[in-house]
Amino acid sequence: SRLSRIYELQRRGVAFETPAALSEALDLYNLTQVSAYDYFRRIGLPSEFIYEFIDGASRDNYNQDGSLNALADLVSLAGAGLAGDVFELQEGTAQIPQRLLQGAEVRLNTRVEAVRLHPSQLNYAILDAAGRETSVDAVVLATPL
Repeated sequence: SRLSRIYELQRRGVAFETPAALSEALDLYNLTQVSAYDYFRRIGLPSEFIYEFIDGASRDNYNQDGSLNALADLVSLAGAGLAGDVFELQEGTAQIPQRLLQGAEVRLNTRVEAVRLHPSQLNYAILDAAGRETSVDAVVLATPL
């Protein structure tokens, strides 16, 4: 599959400057440029199925309808039980980010002016709008779909 190509690229140490470059290398970029509604109509799925089943999975996973891009909606269908096994965590998936964040300092609603590789080459330096520079091990950017 197109997605499984990522493993070979990782083995070869291939890196990408942008998410768009990654999706282009996997031949998935076009799916990010069309709404899920348009994509599923184009491949001939009945409107009832799109609005009742696919929209349901999208709203369940992302709290958004099929106006989001087709790639995101196709990913949401991976957990809808269409093929293969679907698993759940006993206490819900909310525990995954909660446990990942244990011991981490999280700054929400903080305007970042710059991110650069720290001179040590081991972490990153973040400059916020207040002029504070902070050394961090990882940066997570969260944006709307």
